[in-house]
Amino acid sequence: MSTVKSTLPSKDSIEIIFFISGYYQPEAGIFSVDADSDPFLGFIPNQWQQPHFIDSLIHPDDMQSWSQLTAQGSESGTKGSRVLRIKDASAQYCLVTLQLTCEVPSNPRLLLSIQSFPKMEQAIRYSLSENLPVLVSEQANHYLNIVGVIIFTLDKAGCITLLNRFACRLLGVTHQEAIGLNWFDCFIPEADRDAARLAFSNLMKGEHAPNQEVERPIVNSRGETRLIRWYNQVLTTAEGDRYGILSSGTDITEQRQSEQALAKAEERSRLLLENSKEGIFGIDLDGLITFINPAAINMLGFSFDELILQDGHALFHHSDRLGRKISADECMMLSAARDDHSYRVDSDVLWRKDGSYFPVEYWSSPIKQQDKVIGSVVTFHDITHRKQAEEQIRYLAFHDALTGLPNRRLFQDRFEHELLLNRRSGHICALHMMDIDHFKEINDTRGHPVGDALLVEVSRRISKLLRAEDTFARLGGDEFAILQSDVRDPVDVAAMAEKIIQCFSVVFELNSHVIKTSISSGVVVCDKDLSVDEWISRGDIALYRAKENGRSCYAFYQSEMTDLVKRDAELAHLLGSAQIRQQLYVEYQPQYSCRTRVLEGGEALLRWRHPEQKIISPQVFIAIAEKRGMIDDIGLWVAQQVCSDASRWFSNQLEFGRISFNLSPVQLRSEEGMKALLQQVGESKVPLSCFEIEITESAYMDASPQTLALLDSYVSEGMGLAIDDFGTGYSSLVALRKLSVSRLKIDQSFVKDMLLDPNEALIVSATVSLGHALGLNVVAEGVEAEEQLEKLCSLGCDSAQGYYLNRPMSAECFESLLQQKKQ
Repeated sequence: MSTVKSTLPSKDSIEIIFFISGYYQPEAGIFSVDADSDPFLGFIPNQWQQPHFIDSLIHPDDMQSWSQLTAQGSESGTKGSRVLRIKDASAQYCLVTLQLTCEVPSNPRLLLSIQSFPKMEQAIRYSLSENLPVLVSEQANHYLNIVGVIIFTLDKAGCITLLNRFACRLLGVTHQEAIGLNWFDCFIPEADRDAARLAFSNLMKGEHAPNQEVERPIVNSRGETRLIRWYNQVLTTAEGDRYGILSSGTDITEQRQSEQALAKAEERSRLLLENSKEGIFGIDLDGLITFINPAAINMLGFSFDELILQDGHALFHHSDRLGRKISADECMMLSAARDDHSYRVDSDVLWRKDGSYFPVEYWSSPIKQQDKVIGSVVTFHDITHRKQAEEQIRYLAFHDALTGLPNRRLFQDRFEHELLLNRRSGHICALHMMDIDHFKEINDTRGHPVGDALLVEVSRRISKLLRAEDTFARLGGDEFAILQSDVRDPVDVAAMAEKIIQCFSVVFELNSHVIKTSISSGVVVCDKDLSVDEWISRGDIALYRAKENGRSCYAFYQSEMTDLVKRDAELAHLLGSAQIRQQLYVEYQPQYSCRTRVLEGGEALLRWRHPEQKIISPQVFIAIAEKRGMIDDIGLWVAQQVCSDASRWFSNQLEFGRISFNLSPVQLRSEEGMKALLQQVGESKVPLSCFEIEITESAYMDASPQTLALLDSYVSEGMGLAIDDFGTGYSSLVALRKLSVSRLKIDQSFVKDMLLDPNEALIVSATVSLGHALGLNVVAEGVEAEEQLEKLCSLGCDSAQGYYLNRPMSAECFESLLQQKKQ
């Protein structure tokens, strides 16, 4: 039994709202009550959610009215209500107002509420007891505590006189603790307290209507702030005196938070639409623009008024990039709404107001309202930069990035096309395959930026010599090719090749670098039915021959060249594995004093013994090693062998004089290779004075300044340097003037004929005299007879080597020779 200290009111004047709400599924009969709902009519929320549970509670005589309500309330935008008899948990029927509101199709919202005590068939009765209104009915208490709303009464001082269980739970107090508490001091936030008291005071004074619906926050004992929608009813006596209020409230905190979250989401959506860099617009089923964002307006160049409610297709999507009309049936922007399907178009154009167009990628998706398509939304962005990048990528796929020339792929495509045209017309074309001579050395010594600049300048210089119909391509590295179209006379092909060779006679001035270089060219006239790859292969063979002929020239392809190239390729393959299989070895040819015939040293000679082809001449395999880029590795291996042998002899205290070995012109052009080789010599446990490097005059002229400086640094530390085959190369004697040469070696071709040809004898005599005049020792090669040795002695030659004195021999035999000398 609950008591309220107040004056008895008229029971007919009191209205209290008890309710439960949620979504109702008419077909399944499921009432999905809100998550925060309290029991209603004595049933907990889970019971209400059972299929057709609510149907089982409705009075049989009211079922037809209930069916009419659910049928009416399932339609979009409708609202209906009925007052029906519903059985509570104690099996008694109560009058309940059922209200169905349908904002979303097939998902109506149902509200069940009990209002007006008098209409509840005297469920709540009032009685007098010491002038205090007392809720005497157990059923009245039952209804107060099962409803999902706050119910309490306040006296004129604002103190709580009555509250239900739901109010206790929300406020965080027991019924006993709450009775007598001042509502405003205990449960109204301090910031709202004065305004709430003033409103209550005015209500008690009669300055406001007796019934009020307001939204005000409360603070419970846990410190939580909750927003409540209040329905305040003034309590009056039979005489009309106001003595308090009866308040029923619904906690709308989550509802308001959801509304605020929805408002924020809508605001974010608006900001996203307005600030998006992508163009966004909507069109209805007639193709008229219903909304459009600033980005789209800016890209299209129209004003907002010129676009809104206008036919977007007719304004800016009427034609493709070639000006061909696009019908409305073909427009994917309109098709999204028509087909209820989303489309992505990765390449299209939109037209600006000024008549220009720009490429776009766009997405078009249907807009639905209550499962019904009402239009489509189009999102697009300008892909001008992407198209430019794609064009650049396409260009780079067929052109060389450095020179801008066609690359190998495009060259082969054009070559294929040219051969096809020639088969039909009977015309012929010519192929020029070209390499810049010694380009690797230029790159290594001057740096890659200079090498790149040279490639660009070469491409410009050669391009000026060509006709518009000719194709000039960079195939890779320093490899270029020309496809000379519509050749009427082979003489024209030779003339073209000659002009290309001659254009390199002028030096290349590249910023602070002056480069003197040349080009080699292999030429083939394409007058047979062969494939592109076969013609290019023949051009490469002709280029190979041009390089063999001394470079800075061109060579026409001849059929016998193929056999020579195949043989060289086979030897190159064998040579690549010879070192691994220990087929390469070093022999030493002794050198003797012409006067005393005492052993003075030896020359290290590289040999190749192949198990099938027997001994292969150094003149053959050294040239191949130079062409195939193997010479640096082979030269380093030779130096390692010589250093190993010399170290052994030196540790055994054998006097071997000076051991010499040869460097090829290609080795002298490789600074890295020379560093490795000389470092090997320098790190041996033998004095540098025990070693001698032999180079030719021609090799000196091809060597880079950096390599020569490196070589000279070792010579200055004691290493010997000899000019090999003196008299067969340049006659300027530059090497003798600029290098610290210690010996001259007379080529065996002069020694061989000096007894028969007076001119040869004069050359030998002059060489000896020149060497002595420069303070150099002179060594004669190829001595094969006693008479030759005596002649050399008479001319004053210092040393000699040759088969007459001793043949080249293994390191072990040479060591035995040294042992004999020691004895």
